Amino acid sequence: GIIEGTPDLIVAVDSDYNVTAFNSAYREEFRKIFGVEIELGASLLNLIAHVPNDRDASRLLWARALTGEGFTVVAEMGDAARQRNFYEITFSPIRRDDDKIIGASQIVRDVTARKLAELQLAELLARFSGAFDHAPIGMATISTSGKFTKVNQALSQIVGLAEQELLSTHFAEL
Repeated sequence: GIIEGTPDLIVAVDSDYNVTAFNSAYREEFRKIFGVEIELGASLLNLIAHVPNDRDASRLLWARALTGEGFTVVAEMGDAARQRNFYEITFSPIRRDDDKIIGASQIVRDVTARKLAELQLAELLARFSGAFDHAPIGMATISTSGKFTKVNQALSQIVGLAEQELLSTHFAEL
């Protein structure tokens, strides 16, 4: 069916954090990162009690869904002795016909590759920015319309204009 046919990880709990449903993708990932077999009726929080930070963070996130909030977070999860990954987790409350909340669900995607690429890009941008800002030569970035979008201190000194003045100048005006 739909739940088993997706690569997304799916799990549901009742209002006491007991597992009421999960797909095989969730079971396999849970075993891989926590080293524990998930079972229907088991307390999800007890299953990950050996990873206290994840257990506590999970309790807070599930509690939000169990009070009626639907939301998405990106979180790093897993037993450090096994494997930790980044996951995009969408929480949704589960309601009866009379609108009473009886549980919550998660739809989870492993976004480790994306998150690591974002972290690497952020590091590279920080290194570039530091090199740009502290370069002994004048440097600037210019928009397609010819306006300065970023200038360093060395360029400001060379042309004798403050950074803010340069940022409101077209490069051809120099």
